[in-house]
Amino acid sequence: MLAKHSDTPHALFAKRLLSILVSAGLSTSPKIIRHELLRANPNLRITEASVSHWLTGRSMPRSHNIQALAAWLNVPPSFLVFGENDPKLSGVAWGESDLTLEATRLLATYMALRPQHRHSVLEVIKALMHLQQAEYPRDTPPS
Repeated sequence: MLAKHSDTPHALFAKRLLSILVSAGLSTSPKIIRHELLRANPNLRITEASVSHWLTGRSMPRSHNIQALAAWLNVPPSFLVFGENDPKLSGVAWGESDLTLEATRLLATYMALRPQHRHSVLEVIKALMHLQQAEYPRDTPPS
């Protein structure tokens, strides 16, 4: 029996990439993704057509582009390529009922932002987490 097109490694990569982009509130536009990747890593040589092929499952990025994508999306490269679970991602699939009213409102406000603004918010959160880890290396901040 032949594998369906949706079961190919390229197609599965595309599904994972799209899922990560959507859950992070980022654009799925090849033009915007290319722009953001080049902004994060100016030495990359990628075209809008290449990004479009990644998103549609026509091709997979080369290893250095996978590394750049993973760094930009803050996920392990193995998750992008193979779908391997990462302990840091295990708590991401919360249902809305698991959120407090304040967290639900915050999430709704975040999702109302434009994609480039959502990306900026994510960068601020990453920077704050980095600072917190530097201040409290054992991950136990004082109450």
